Amino acid sequence: MTEKDLHIVFSVQARATIQQSEIYDASKIDLVVLQDYLSIGPISDLDTVNGKQRRINWLVEISQGFSGDIITHMVQSDIDKLHAVKSHIDGYPGIYLWTGSDVREMLSASRLLYFLQIPDYSRFFTIDFLNTSVTRRLGAGIYPKSLNEANLDQVAKLYTDFRLIEQQEVSQMQSLWEKLSNDDACLRIAIGETPISGIEIDFYDSNIITHCTKRYQTAIRIVGKTLGDMNEKSICEGISDAFLNWRLLQLIKEGKLKYRGILSSIRNYEVKLA
Repeated sequence: MTEKDLHIVFSVQARATIQQSEIYDASKIDLVVLQDYLSIGPISDLDTVNGKQRRINWLVEISQGFSGDIITHMVQSDIDKLHAVKSHIDGYPGIYLWTGSDVREMLSASRLLYFLQIPDYSRFFTIDFLNTSVTRRLGAGIYPKSLNEANLDQVAKLYTDFRLIEQQEVSQMQSLWEKLSNDDACLRIAIGETPISGIEIDFYDSNIITHCTKRYQTAIRIVGKTLGDMNEKSICEGISDAFLNWRLLQLIKEGKLKYRGILSSIRNYEVKLA
């Protein structure tokens, strides 16, 4: 067994935070980043050619500014890393999941645990981000939702709050992935304390429309307001501005909104009620 521990993070930003924090000797850990945005798009049969291509095609359709090659690499890279982790899992004395509280990270961790299908998870550690106060300001604790929200000087404190993951948690996460990956929904969210669930793709459309008026406003302003609503309602969504921009474009196609400008970029057009 190697002396290296395995640390798994769920975004490029999170990887940079770990590396720049310098709390680890880089030569003594393996650091893996899983970055596919699993809160949106089809997620069934991702380990098959058809399932993978269906996901890639969907993401390319909704994404502006990202080439098909970039999206293909993102999807395929996570698949390759899952296989690599599984093939080397017996060699790690400790496996640390830096799983935050948004849907994207919870789904990615659930997918990993489901994919591994190993008999013993006693070497796996996790963090309860929402119960971990890393800084106190004016008498109030600061609770980052994920490593993406943590400052470099907070990483060491977060590391001390890792705990062994319980088998019941593993089973729940595996069941969650099995359920959602067999669902045809292409949007997955959790509101408040409710479990992550698949919902209709137009779930946010009514919210988007409430921020539109008879006067033109920039698309990026409408998207920003909608994202703000999610935070106020404690929607742990992991939804990107690219997805909401795609929904804006669908509302334009349906004739519910009018636009002026160039639709090729969220920064280049405005919308108003039709």
